Amino acid sequence: MKNVLKSAVGLLLLPAVVALWIELLRAASGAAAAQKAAALPFFGGFLGYALLWLWSRAGRGPAARRTASILRGLYVLGHETAHAAAAWAFGGHVYEFKAGPEGGHVKLSKSNAFVALAPYLAPVPALAALLVFRVAVWIRPGWNSLGAVAGMMGVGLAFHLLETLASVGDVSQPDLRMAGGVLFSISLIGLGNALITLAALKVFFPHSVALLGVLRRSALDVAGFATAAASHWRAAPVK
Repeated sequence: MKNVLKSAVGLLLLPAVVALWIELLRAASGAAAAQKAAALPFFGGFLGYALLWLWSRAGRGPAARRTASILRGLYVLGHETAHAAAAWAFGGHVYEFKAGPEGGHVKLSKSNAFVALAPYLAPVPALAALLVFRVAVWIRPGWNSLGAVAGMMGVGLAFHLLETLASVGDVSQPDLRMAGGVLFSISLIGLGNALITLAALKVFFPHSVALLGVLRRSALDVAGFATAAASHWRAAPVK
């Protein structure tokens, strides 16, 4: 019964997820046109990693396979670390931790929907890129290049989104079932990643991305969809 309710919540959230991503892409295109100094390294880093990821997945030969193995290993390490960190945040304990290119797992004392979905919501690579940037600034105070950190964040965000998409594409993923079902989990993951990406855009393009404006337009899109669906339902002939 609990999973049935969660599936219903997931279904209701889907229009919001679609609307938010549409408005997010519009905001991203506007930011790219308005602030090229930061946009070029950010979107260049994102696109550069996306091409590397596609080549490692579709390419032939030892170089592509080795690259795919390295990227997969890094993702699995971040994935299992996010599970462990979320469990710690809820007062749990980690009894076993394993991560490698072939897969990984953690043995925890407790779990819940947030712990199960944490790797899909937390952009660990992007946060790691930001940490590297802050360490570099600490070592060399004069080095404070917006372009450098924007490029690193673009790479980190692409890593997170593409690996998350590939992982969620496997609907047999036990994390999704544990969190409350595939529909509920995918809706939360889609919504969470849209909000995280929107926040990242706001950080790097504060004058070009209107946070509340994007959310307001998304809400209007959902309201319009609900109105259209209700009108269609009322107009449908009763059999």
